[in-house]
Amino acid sequence: MTPGTGEEKGAASGDRAGANEDALLQELRETVARVDPPPALLAPLAEALFTWRDPDAELADLVADSRELAGAVRGGKEELLLRFEATPFAITLEASPDPSGSYRVVGHVEPSVAARVEIRQAVGGQREQAPSLHCDEWGRFEAYPVAPGLVSLRLTPDGGRPVLTTWVVL
Repeated sequence: MTPGTGEEKGAASGDRAGANEDALLQELRETVARVDPPPALLAPLAEALFTWRDPDAELADLVADSRELAGAVRGGKEELLLRFEATPFAITLEASPDPSGSYRVVGHVEPSVAARVEIRQAVGGQREQAPSLHCDEWGRFEAYPVAPGLVSLRLTPDGGRPVLTTWVVL
């Protein structure tokens, strides 16, 4: 740059403009976070969706939720009945809360199949270690305690393709 040509002044004003834009963006971020924060379950749900990265697994859809049938508000502390389907399987879960807030989950897989079941959880933004269970000869399994929050099941039939349920809130 040649002194006195005005290029120095233009560069300095460009730096101020960039600093002003950064300050404005930071102020907007803080205002949005204060006035309209994201829902509390958004971060763990986004993480849970990201962790479903098993392209070989079939995704089972939630086809029945007793909270919707009863018109109840999601996330309540009542007994839940959920049903997921992915051809050829249907997975029915009954989740009953205990006084501490944990759940006893009793499940049934149709048709009955020898399989391993993992209960996957995202609690407090962290993915928890999934307890591994086995279905009995009638396709039944049980888990206790299961923490409230986001839950998904992974059913892996012996010698078959895995099935993942969608994430639900207990």
